[in-house]
Amino acid sequence: MSEKQQDSVYITGSGKIDGGVYDVIKIMGAARVLGDVEANSVHTAGSANFSGSIDALNVATSGSCKVAGDVTAGTFKTAGSSTVDGEVRATQFA
Repeated sequence: MSEKQQDSVYITGSGKIDGGVYDVIKIMGAARVLGDVEANSVHTAGSANFSGSIDALNVATSGSCKVAGDVTAGTFKTAGSSTVDGEVRATQFA
């Protein structure tokens, strides 16, 4: 994924967002993401459930994260529990 200038979304507490193209997706709390997302960065802390795939330059998860599709990332960092039902492709794992 190349760097794109798009809207960002920040969830603090609980909520849900639709799939799409974003600059930053930041979840602090509990959230559901409905569909595939493309983003420059995806950061989660708490509980995040993605019903589709993630394509991002940077993905960092803390807590519980479930991805029903694939994860394609430049950097993929995880602390806690992460489940990816599809394939994981990343240049760097941490």
